[in-house]
Amino acid sequence: MNALLERKNRLFRDAASMLRSLRYRSLTEGAKKPTIPRSRWSMWFVTFNRQNVTNMRSAGRPRNPAAHVIASPLAAFIDANWEKTGLTNEQGAAHFGFTAANMISHWRTGRSAVSLTHIPKLAALLGADEAALFVMWLKQQRLRDKTIPAQLVELLEQRLVSANEAVLVNAVRSATRNGDPVFRPATIAAVAKVVSP
Repeated sequence: MNALLERKNRLFRDAASMLRSLRYRSLTEGAKKPTIPRSRWSMWFVTFNRQNVTNMRSAGRPRNPAAHVIASPLAAFIDANWEKTGLTNEQGAAHFGFTAANMISHWRTGRSAVSLTHIPKLAALLGADEAALFVMWLKQQRLRDKTIPAQLVELLEQRLVSANEAVLVNAVRSATRNGDPVFRPATIAAVAKVVSP
């Protein structure tokens, strides 16, 4: 290991020495700056160190690396409401048991899809309705998989009810003993009048 490090340092010193002498020669003789032939090892070493220096000094990757980002209502909702949790992305990742600390960031940007298994926990964390999040999850899946029928997603969005609406639906089901009756327009109008603010 020490021999490898010593060889790397020697190559680096030799390259620096060559650059100094060539620069001096080009200034004194007025010649064009010549190209320096490099061995594979020295080329790798210089490239590797440049990358490391760049990575350390740069502010980081852009928030939306375009190619893999699929914007969805679910990603937008998570991003808009994440501050309410009081958690950083890293703490949120730990909360969901992820080993990769950037998973929440991927959810928020649409880089990664949210798994259906995480919807109940996510709803509890964001203080959101599970059914509403499920509809957003369906839309996310539809954007990623065009074989899912759009009409089915729209139908489920219309039929799914919020937790508050479910109370009224359950009362109707209880009153009709799950008979699923067809309601007359007058009955529908009367119910709408009672529940309107």
